[in-house]
Amino acid sequence: LIPTGNSDTHPCLADRSRAVGAVLETVTTPPAVPPPAEPSAAEFFLGQDLAAARAAVNALWQKNAAIAWSARHHAAADHARGAAMLEDSVIDAGSVERLCDEVRNTTRLHGLKTARPLLERILDRNRDHIFANLTLAELLIETGETGSAEACLLRVLANPAADPDAPGHMLHDIYRRAGRHEELVALQARLDREDHSREAAAKERSSVTAADSFKQHTLADAELLPLWELLRGESELRRVTLAEKVLHHQPSKRLFVLCLHGRGGKFGMGAASRAADAARRLTPRIRLPGRLLVVAAGGPLGAVARKIDRVPESELGL
Repeated sequence: LIPTGNSDTHPCLADRSRAVGAVLETVTTPPAVPPPAEPSAAEFFLGQDLAAARAAVNALWQKNAAIAWSARHHAAADHARGAAMLEDSVIDAGSVERLCDEVRNTTRLHGLKTARPLLERILDRNRDHIFANLTLAELLIETGETGSAEACLLRVLANPAADPDAPGHMLHDIYRRAGRHEELVALQARLDREDHSREAAAKERSSVTAADSFKQHTLADAELLPLWELLRGESELRRVTLAEKVLHHQPSKRLFVLCLHGRGGKFGMGAASRAADAARRLTPRIRLPGRLLVVAAGGPLGAVARKIDRVPESELGL
């Protein structure tokens, strides 16, 4: 007869009875617990083997509990050390990611509400941080602060790097519960446009041909440094060029094309095969902030390679 609360997933007995027209008297004092049966089921069925069974079950429980509690202890210790390190530190890009890890640890150990100060620190540094906005919005919805939650979710929707599904569904629920029909219709239209845009962008990024347009890459030197270091160890390469495909849908999700020119012998013999070998070997090791196609000059995509070579400032110094 305990009243149904927000955390319940099933109505209490009083609510179920009221729904079918029955009225239950309020019970202020629960009935006394009946005394245990004599003998117990364990005593009746196990008899003289009960003591051995009890000892075996206790030993198994202690073993399993020790593993779980040891892991929990180590996680709590790591959390405490990380929290102490971040308490007075200057928030930079690296510490933002460490704060995200602390949010996950804190939520797992103590619940989502305790992670609010950490989420607010992340957003002080990066107002558009996707994970922090989504997680804080979830917390704000739980605490009834739907206006602030809506602001977080709208920031996520405005971020071109974010998947609109999660914030869209959360906003949809906020608008539906509040009876905000106009906002609900506008949101659904926006999500439909996002779906069409994603489909068009996926199709546009699924292929590269010589008929496509290419432009100078937009990578900073710091982003290029790992690629430079990787390529400098390739003695079989003579020249490397890099460009981006011109994208009309979701252009922030970049598509890079890297063209490899192999060293050849007399009259350039063997250059194409060396470039193809390098492409197969290097492709799994190259990490760029976007999709990547590695092309071997002289291979099946030779026309693409020639077009990349004509893009201004496309050559990477080896």
